Amino acid sequence: MSEEVALRESLLAGIPHEWEIPCRHISWDTEKPLGQGSFGTVFLGRMLRNSMPNQSRVGTMSRVLSKFTPDNKDSTMLVAVKTVGPEASADDIREFLSEAAFMKNFSCHHIVRMLGITTSEQPLWHTPPALVMEWMALGDLASYLRQRERRDDCSDGVVKPKLALTWAAQIADGMLFLSDRNLVHRDLAARNCLVDKQLTVKIADFGLARCMSADEYYRRRGQTRLPIRWMAPESLNQSYFTTKSDVWSYGIVLWEIATFAALPYSGLSHEQVIAHVTQGGYLDLRDLPARLPSVL
Repeated sequence: MSEEVALRESLLAGIPHEWEIPCRHISWDTEKPLGQGSFGTVFLGRMLRNSMPNQSRVGTMSRVLSKFTPDNKDSTMLVAVKTVGPEASADDIREFLSEAAFMKNFSCHHIVRMLGITTSEQPLWHTPPALVMEWMALGDLASYLRQRERRDDCSDGVVKPKLALTWAAQIADGMLFLSDRNLVHRDLAARNCLVDKQLTVKIADFGLARCMSADEYYRRRGQTRLPIRWMAPESLNQSYFTTKSDVWSYGIVLWEIATFAALPYSGLSHEQVIAHVTQGGYLDLRDLPARLPSVL
């Protein structure tokens, strides 16, 4: 076995063959990215509906596929396609594929689903793989909330409590799925939750979120980008992440829902936020609608 083949098999070891989607059965527009993540860029793509081999072996996936477009006569479906850049190293590809190996085990209605992965007979660093995921038509929750604030379907200038509580429950369900499996998200925020046409919210991984702004992420400890405005005190102090720190971030997400995705701790610099939170401070709830602070 050549060194090249051995490396390829090592990189793909965590991805069962039934998840493979032929490259020729999927296309995407590289000029129109949906978002940028730590290990890849996400594009809107189109995939042949019958392109997934051995669908019956992927558990509930066939039921998931059936809902993507209302016209069953359509031979293709819209999907989100995440790829690594052509400059990706073997280590970058290994990180990318480890994410796919991780996500193939997710089977929760409130977590964005992986549909499959495309690889190539060519060396993976010549033709990088692509991760195919369900497409969430209304984008990320933060952007959706900001757009909704400018529309007329809000109740007294706030998100309708019933809708807010529905979203809160959906996100909690997805996070419970992770915590039951001792998994920590570490970057839960409204920008990392996606919305489908039925207004169902699902938790996404970093790559499916839209590009993060400088106001939301802070560079610390070298080149690491930290979402400090969503981080718990112990995470800021000790880089310690647990389910409990995810619960803190979940509280920030509830605040985002109540404020149409306002910037947490607006008016404070990154350094001031770190000092404020590590000294026992938290978000001000006084200006929120009366029905929401009790839930928060």
